[in-house]
Amino acid sequence: MLRRICSCAVFAASLTLIVTSASAGTAELRALVTAEAGLQHLYSFEGATDIERRQDAQGGVDLSAFAGGTGSTANIVYQSGFDGQATVLKPEALGALDGAGLRSTANVNWADTMTVESIFRADGFSGNQYIVAGPGTGDGGRGYWLYTQPNKVRYAVGNAGGLDAASTDIAALTTGHWYYSATTYTKDGSGNVTINSYLADLSAHQTALTQVVTNDTRAASPYGAAAEIGVGMFSGGNQEFFNGQIDEVAVYNSALSQSSLQAHLDGYYTFSAASSGKVFEDFDTAAETGLHPALEDRGGNYTFSGDVAENTAGRDFVRTRATDYNTVDFIAEVTYTRLDSTGPNIAFFGLGDGVPDAGEFGNPYPALYLETQNLRIEQDAAFGSNDSTVFALTEPGLGTHRLQIIKLGDDITFAVDENYTGGPFVADQSHTLSLSTVAPFLNAANSRIFFGSENAASRTTFDDLVITTIPAPMALPAGLGLIAMMLLRRRK
Repeated sequence: MLRRICSCAVFAASLTLIVTSASAGTAELRALVTAEAGLQHLYSFEGATDIERRQDAQGGVDLSAFAGGTGSTANIVYQSGFDGQATVLKPEALGALDGAGLRSTANVNWADTMTVESIFRADGFSGNQYIVAGPGTGDGGRGYWLYTQPNKVRYAVGNAGGLDAASTDIAALTTGHWYYSATTYTKDGSGNVTINSYLADLSAHQTALTQVVTNDTRAASPYGAAAEIGVGMFSGGNQEFFNGQIDEVAVYNSALSQSSLQAHLDGYYTFSAASSGKVFEDFDTAAETGLHPALEDRGGNYTFSGDVAENTAGRDFVRTRATDYNTVDFIAEVTYTRLDSTGPNIAFFGLGDGVPDAGEFGNPYPALYLETQNLRIEQDAAFGSNDSTVFALTEPGLGTHRLQIIKLGDDITFAVDENYTGGPFVADQSHTLSLSTVAPFLNAANSRIFFGSENAASRTTFDDLVITTIPAPMALPAGLGLIAMMLLRRRK
């Protein structure tokens, strides 16, 4: 639970040091999408104005806002999404005929062979709610590419049997979870269409696509050639608005392979330190919606409940996906609480790969880290090597304490704010080292920020992780770089 954390990182934010554009993952996904030769339309919802956010970044079929019933286009929201940085669309959904969403006034030429891709989150269910909708011209021309019904996502292509006969459940959904979805449609020479659909639960950190529909074949002429596109609403009228959030809607005139779609998903999970911006995880909702996408529970040993992270299995670590924090300046802080005097109850916070060394009691390697048993800075260069104490501090004992790492150039400072109750970080103990001298083994492939603990439940918990990257002082207005560095080094 956040307790007025406003240390030097907040001062850094006041100097606009925090990256606020699309996250590394979203940017990488978008780069892969735009490189596809068959891309026809792309809606990413980025921009400074609503008109810019509704633009088609590829095909020129822009979207307009429409409302139905008691809905209002003023209530359509563009906000940060799963990664906390990329902009997503949140339609207004009040009822089947009440709400507001986006659709085009020009037609999309729906290809015989195509792929529809998106990222979405359903916040509630009631009847049909459209994420992406195409043709809606009767039983012989429906193309409802992605829509929800209670607790599931579906598609529907029209045929003589009507909508229900042509509808297929893609998968069950968990309310509040973010999903990556892609469905391919391939017509044969007779007009029959074969459908394959893929899904990954981003909130559950599914990194491999699951094929949830395999070769579902529909009757001839299942959808028309040209029609409007609806995003967050029905395409043929102002109704059936989506209760949730939508991002990165892409339409291709080819059926992308599973390997290509997997590469897109891999791109979404790609992060670098420089472009990850500010990473904040308070664990308040991690159990429901997953960790911040820039983080991973390496061994799956942690539970996230009661507003804290707690290790309930073997010694292991929560770490950043970005591996190159040695190449940037940053401030990282985490709060830990030692609950029990039984056993060592060791907590770790450091820079390195965050892998437990089975040959050295499960200590992290290769890494430079603060270990709370006797409170010492240690380094472990390789598997099986003895960890060595670089500098000894004084252990604060039971209670809640906040740890901090600041890297500025080659200097790396480890500090602790003892008996922490919230507010700005003020160090009771600290020590600064030359990173290249004490940890020459760290490089851009093994320099994550990580934390972790012993393998005993109810002894140590973690809260309020904040990581903020800092541009070089020369990039700041004259004089402010020096002031920032002075404040970052502030001590009791």
